[in-house]
Amino acid sequence: MRRMHVDIEDAPNYISALATVPALRAEEIEVAIESRWLVILARAGERSDDFGCAETGHARLADSGSDSPRAAATEDCAGNFFDVIELPAEVDPASSLAVLSSGLLGVRMLKKRPTH
Repeated sequence: MRRMHVDIEDAPNYISALATVPALRAEEIEVAIESRWLVILARAGERSDDFGCAETGHARLADSGSDSPRAAATEDCAGNFFDVIELPAEVDPASSLAVLSSGLLGVRMLKKRPTH
């Protein structure tokens, strides 16, 4: 089973995520960021896999690569992924940048500055 693997780096001023999204094009991937949450939605279209379950729409549980109990990830038989990751700190969604290269999706998000 293919899995979306996501590595999170918690740097002093930013948080970055690196997700493995093999054989996907940029137009097949959506990224949403909200406060402390990163959502990655990948729609691979109608593809078959080794289990012969193309076009069924059934979802399989996949490891999100996160230690957070509130992270969730699924992959359906068409190769579609949905991953929700709780981030280690609050980020500014407007400052984020996502780049897709060679099957890797990188997302960099600046941390929100504390207000006093």
